[in-house]
Amino acid sequence: MIRVLRFTTALAAMAALSGCAFSDELGDGDLEAAEQALVDERLEGGTFYASSYDSPANERLENAFDENVGTKWLVFEGQAFLQYDAPDDEAYVLGSYSISSANDHPERDPRSWRLLGSNDGLTWTVLDTRANESFSARFQTRSYPVAGAQAYRKFRLEIQQNLGGWSQIQLSELALFGSPGTPVLPPPPVIAASGENGPQEAAVKAFDGRSITKWLTFASSGWISYEFPSAVTIDRYAIYSANDFPARDPKSWTLEASNDGVTWTPLDTRAGESFRNRYQRNHYFVNNTTAYKRYRFNLTSDSSILQLNEIELVRTDDPYRAVLPQTVRYRNQSATEGGQRFNDAIGSSIEQDVREISREVVEGLYAQPGAFWARRKILNIDVVDGTGAAWASHDGDEATVGFNAYWIRDVYNSGGDVRHTIIGTLYHELGHVYQLDDVGSGNGYIIEGLADSLRLRAGHHDLTVRRAGDFVKNDGDMATFLLWLEHFKRPGFIPAYNRSLAPYDALPYDESIFVTLTGQTREALWSEFRDLYWWGVDFPGSP
Repeated sequence: MIRVLRFTTALAAMAALSGCAFSDELGDGDLEAAEQALVDERLEGGTFYASSYDSPANERLENAFDENVGTKWLVFEGQAFLQYDAPDDEAYVLGSYSISSANDHPERDPRSWRLLGSNDGLTWTVLDTRANESFSARFQTRSYPVAGAQAYRKFRLEIQQNLGGWSQIQLSELALFGSPGTPVLPPPPVIAASGENGPQEAAVKAFDGRSITKWLTFASSGWISYEFPSAVTIDRYAIYSANDFPARDPKSWTLEASNDGVTWTPLDTRAGESFRNRYQRNHYFVNNTTAYKRYRFNLTSDSSILQLNEIELVRTDDPYRAVLPQTVRYRNQSATEGGQRFNDAIGSSIEQDVREISREVVEGLYAQPGAFWARRKILNIDVVDGTGAAWASHDGDEATVGFNAYWIRDVYNSGGDVRHTIIGTLYHELGHVYQLDDVGSGNGYIIEGLADSLRLRAGHHDLTVRRAGDFVKNDGDMATFLLWLEHFKRPGFIPAYNRSLAPYDALPYDESIFVTLTGQTREALWSEFRDLYWWGVDFPGSP
């Protein structure tokens, strides 16, 4: 952390270094905040989020926190927010904050806003409110005191209006100043079930974010519930099958919601569901706009035992949804049987499916949504009478995933599940749409393997039958290897590996990234992986 000793002097020096003007015009509030900053730390490190990532490549949200008023954050929205999450679950009592105007267009300056604090990202407390503010110069820094003694892990600046009423907001810098404190944490979520095989297969395993654990109860039917600290709106969810015995998979269920635990509202009912693979993720959509605290599944299997791997409750305010395409265009240009089979299998839900799979893919590739800067505003799904199976391409804000209708016809005629095939292919091809790539054509197996790891992560390849032989440069072996590293060597390996492939960091791909992330060479890791899974041993077996 950097302790601020001379607040205005430091800002002036920063502006001078960047070749920018600096205004030291301060009001009473500015002076009070500047004095407070003398005894506070500037919050650094951590992660940043925004309400929208529709920003030019050189005016991204990171610029708002880079301690350089010569750069700026610009978003094409009439209202927007910036969020800062402190690193390592640290918490701070905020004493003051400052906002710096950008280089041009005063009408884009923030005019009215709220500053909020939270410890869980669900419940937010207003720390300061401002209206009809203005900046008298470009690159001007204005400071504001914050009254309060509560420590928070997350801070959000909600800009409600800009100066000119335009659908554009910009600022050059947001700085937060505070002192370490102990947060008053909200109660943890309450997870309960009709039964469980604890502790290894307890109810909490269904919500632990790890697709290699499971919840199991010795009954053909049962219920499992999740209670949030405060009400949230769920409009989709996903269920993963477990590692063995398909008869134990949920076959039928009802999702219901409540705010008092007494009156329950049915949200979704399913019957005759199936999972073709172990660890397979099936997603479902709910027509719900009401916030509830409690969500409960009543499930039934075809066995005397009921089990599942994971449940995801996807909130309407999930931050990864901010990077989803604004427009999904389904363009079925095939006049043949395959085109009709595609339409019959998924045509009516293709836009919803593509957005949900995109959300899951981006979450798998990026540790935070703001890390993906090349937003795809338009996503085309094309079905054509062509060659091959499927492909992906992108050019700036627009991307296309294509399917060969003749391939879809062959899948159907061979007895394959067309919808399952399309969903699995979308995980892979959307991986290409959103992943980073600077390795060049000579290392295509890396790019293909990274994309296929997303399909594998969602269980749309069968993990229980993948075999690791000698290291070969193909997508299947590489995908299984990457997912194994994610599960057993370094949580978050895949996002970090993807980040190492950034084309804008001026660094070529280097296998030393394996040492950096795990402490072991790729060769040593592969040898261990190969010895464990040579003959298709169940993938999640602990090393």
